[in-house]
Amino acid sequence: TNDNIVLETKQDEIVYLKIVLEKGTGKSKITYRAQPEKAESINEIIEHYNMMVAFFDRLFKQPIEAIKKDTQIKEWNSIKSMKKYFEEAILQYKKLHFVEQEVEITIDPSKLQQDEEECWRDTEELYIILKKKMPIRINTKLTEIKTNDLKINQQKENIKVGTALDVTFIKRKEFYLWGETVEIYTSNLLTNAIVKEIIELENGTTKISYGEEDSRPMFISYKGFKTEKEAENEMKSIMENKEAYVNAKRLGEYLAEE
Repeated sequence: TNDNIVLETKQDEIVYLKIVLEKGTGKSKITYRAQPEKAESINEIIEHYNMMVAFFDRLFKQPIEAIKKDTQIKEWNSIKSMKKYFEEAILQYKKLHFVEQEVEITIDPSKLQQDEEECWRDTEELYIILKKKMPIRINTKLTEIKTNDLKINQQKENIKVGTALDVTFIKRKEFYLWGETVEIYTSNLLTNAIVKEIIELENGTTKISYGEEDSRPMFISYKGFKTEKEAENEMKSIMENKEAYVNAKRLGEYLAEE
């Protein structure tokens, strides 16, 4: 127009952007709409979002963080907010792209708006498991075990009511990422299980029922692996690494540290 300079992308771009610059005033109005579902791949989303961050810096001829305070505060905060959105989204999609490559799946971007919160949480958990290789603590509790399918830190004949047990076991765990199922194997350590009852079964195994004490809450910590063999190898030394499991953090605590 005569009074404005308008820069606008196509409506169906991965990132729709419209910038209106007022001639002679230096004022601008920026409108954007992130449309990751229009991408062909997760990596393409990352590439476009990176371009947006670089574009904002280039548009103002300096990093946005260095913009002078005499820029209109409302405009300045709006620009910083937009850049922050793309920077944080890039980190999220990079995690998802790592998981894609690690477990050999392909996420269809057109499905990204489905089950969004749950799928992103699974992505974060898989990233911590497979990339950071950190143990995760969960609140899930068990109430009984049979000595033929789990390992305990004491011989069966030494276990009595009131005994505190450390129980280790392997378990399969499934994650669901936008239509793709990811299965991993976990090495688990159940800590502070207090024996409540011991029952000898007819098939020769022993069933041990247990609970917890208020002063020593029971919890499970686990590490995850792509194959059962890897989980079995971890089990061989799990008690030697007990401290790492006992000090494991919950998923939310790991995320809060980022």
